Amino acid sequence: MDDETLYRNLKMLAESVPELPDLGLNPSYSPEAHHWFGRLEALVEAASGRRAALEVKRATSKLAHSFHSARTEGANEIKAALFRALANVEFRIPAGIQGSFIPVGNAFDAIRALSDILKRASSDVFIVDPYMDECALIDVAVLSEESVPVRLLSDTATVKPSFKPAVNAWKSQYQSTRPLEARLAAAKTLHDRLIITDRSVVWVLTQSLKDLAKRSPATLTAVPAEAAALKIPAYEAIWSAATSV
Repeated sequence: MDDETLYRNLKMLAESVPELPDLGLNPSYSPEAHHWFGRLEALVEAASGRRAALEVKRATSKLAHSFHSARTEGANEIKAALFRALANVEFRIPAGIQGSFIPVGNAFDAIRALSDILKRASSDVFIVDPYMDECALIDVAVLSEESVPVRLLSDTATVKPSFKPAVNAWKSQYQSTRPLEARLAAAKTLHDRLIITDRSVVWVLTQSLKDLAKRSPATLTAVPAEAAALKIPAYEAIWSAATSV
């Protein structure tokens, strides 16, 4: 397995961590839990070596302990091994495909990761999210450079009621200093959550902006150039057909 594939697999694993401290209370793990632990051990070994994989195995055995403190210790050791493996591989791959992993509840890290992306845009920011609400403006659009136009695309069927008032308030306050246009695509048209900068670089979000890292870990990942070349015209076409807010 090449490092880029290993990195993406580790990130997916980090986004689906089971409720570890209480998992051991049920000695018969679900098939999904068995699969998660099997992948964890294999991926940690590929990223960090056999010793790290053995540490994961020892930590996993603590989940069956009768004391909650021991189960919690095991859970923390498992997560630490996973994040170390993720960091080890991150150092071995090009910066352009690394993206950002955001642990649950780390609101500041989410804002920082989004800011790093939006500050790079010099001519256009295009944000796609079927479940947009006011957070798309209050927390995200405001991170872009002042003169860079921002386009927001959501879905007629799933957009939140607070989105349109926020768009109107933004336009009223900023007028031409922070150009913004918002549109709604036909119902059920949108499936991805994307940030496209300067009509050339595409980032995929694993969660909607309003939920980013609030209940589970999230990632922002740069799409390879070949895939980006397909996504950009597809979403530009949806934008062209969408109705203005």
